[in-house]
Amino acid sequence: MAYPYYSQTYPQGYMSYPQNYPQVAQTPQPATAQATDMNWVQGEAGAKGYHVSPNTTVTLWDSEAQTIYVKSANAVGVPTITVLDYSIRNEKPAGESKVNFATTEDIEVLKNEIKELKNRLNQKEKVKKND
Repeated sequence: MAYPYYSQTYPQGYMSYPQNYPQVAQTPQPATAQATDMNWVQGEAGAKGYHVSPNTTVTLWDSEAQTIYVKSANAVGVPTITVLDYSIRNEKPAGESKVNFATTEDIEVLKNEIKELKNRLNQKEKVKKND
């Protein structure tokens, strides 16, 4: 079989461009406002289907619930998932309250006052019985 000889023509599919072809001006790409490291998934099924490379841990945020999935894979590539539920805190922390607790001194003062009141009541009842 003879190979065809192309005189000053090129095989089909090959196209040469002129050397003086005008260059397209490159427009500068705007910088991203903020690079986020948040990977969003839809539910636990989305977290289970998310591919994790071996020896890697990824944080996955659920777009349907207040849940975070921490998915990691060991050296062999076997994945494990840890499920975390999160809640939004109010303005003041839950542990901080404005309740003032009584000291032992305050309790002793109240005990003495109660004893005095009982004594007065007993004296008044004695006086009424005598009358």
